[in-house]
Amino acid sequence: MKLRSSVLLVMGGVVVFACSSNNGSGFGDGGSGPTTVPTGSGTGTGGTGTGTGTSLLPGSTGTGSGNGGSGSGSGGTGPCTYAANDTTDHDGDGWSGAQGDCNDCNKFINPGAYDIAGNGIDEDCDGKADDEPTGCDATLTSVATTNGMEGAKAMDLCRTTTDGAPLPMKTWGVVSADYVTPDGASVASSSPTYANFELGFGILGPKYGTSNSVQQGSHALGISSGTARQPTDPGYQDVGGFDKGYSTGAPTGFPGQTAACPGVMFGPAHDGAALRVVIRVPTNAQTMMFDSNFFSYEFPDFVCSPYNDTYVAIMTPAPAGEPATANNNVAFDSKGNIISVNAGFLQVCDQNTMAGNTTYPCPEGPGKLAGTGFGTDTAGSDHASSDWLTTTVNVAALAGKDITLLFAVWDSTDGILDTTVLIDNVHWSFATSPNASPPPPTTPVTTPK
Repeated sequence: MKLRSSVLLVMGGVVVFACSSNNGSGFGDGGSGPTTVPTGSGTGTGGTGTGTGTSLLPGSTGTGSGNGGSGSGSGGTGPCTYAANDTTDHDGDGWSGAQGDCNDCNKFINPGAYDIAGNGIDEDCDGKADDEPTGCDATLTSVATTNGMEGAKAMDLCRTTTDGAPLPMKTWGVVSADYVTPDGASVASSSPTYANFELGFGILGPKYGTSNSVQQGSHALGISSGTARQPTDPGYQDVGGFDKGYSTGAPTGFPGQTAACPGVMFGPAHDGAALRVVIRVPTNAQTMMFDSNFFSYEFPDFVCSPYNDTYVAIMTPAPAGEPATANNNVAFDSKGNIISVNAGFLQVCDQNTMAGNTTYPCPEGPGKLAGTGFGTDTAGSDHASSDWLTTTVNVAALAGKDITLLFAVWDSTDGILDTTVLIDNVHWSFATSPNASPPPPTTPVTTPK
């Protein structure tokens, strides 16, 4: 059901004051103008003034009538009543009424918008309010996955769309999703070199280990330079020694250095895994957010060494304000470091651990490593994780356009001592009015939930 709103703005008239010895002073009420669509304007009719004057001559009193005030008024914003078959795009959002726009006075309401829950408004113009698809990860029943669309569902991307759709059907959503190597290359499942490639992807949840709950729905996507499994899952291999036996390229600009470890150059990529997903951004989106949880076996022994595993989230085109030195990566810590064991956000590890000449406070202690393969219960010693982190990206300039996200992890220099990353809860913040404030700039990975 469409929800339309009307606001009437009325300005009062101009007051005129008249005074003389024989003329009265009068005050008239200003009129109000009529309302038109979509913006009203009008001129009011002045009121009639009356008054009594006092003569300057002794002993005589005069009377007079004052001038009425002249009124003016401007009409308010009326309801949007453009006809459904109107072929003009009045709000500039790319859709006319004839092309499916159910409110051509608001550029954030059209078939490409996200239907925001709970507000009673049909933002996506499909004839029903508050019906955005959710909960699609509940249909995933196997930890093993060979289809990138399953990975997108695990991250709570539930709407799909297509390239080249006619405007009435040009919705936001996932255009495509596939599992690739970190440099974006596709892998033939029959290739003996990549026999273990698919073990790098897993549908995990509702918990990973004993304490790491997913952030939305019932599952999260796991990507790993080892096996995206927990020790109780079929196909799990020890994260301390499993080499999948292949090398690949890395995303453009990687591997490289990090400010956290001056002079240390990361090595070539081994055993990499990546999800590449193409998303058409909702037309009413201002920011995109997603949650990540990074686990690495390399902490604490290989901090600031060439063996550091790396996790990146590469966005093309880059968001507004992204520095060129980021190489389109949007997942980094508060100091701009890429996510590895060198980054300054590790929360889950043995407290006050000395590693790479740095003391890590590890405020949460090692408890959340239990049952993951990265803790003393299965590995014989505790390693580290970040706990859940949230990345926020400015997408206002890309609303209604396609973006490509590449979530990638790889071993650096060799193929052992693995890293697993959980990715979940892709969601958006929204503009709700044509005069909405601009979104904040891209922010780094923030405080764990």
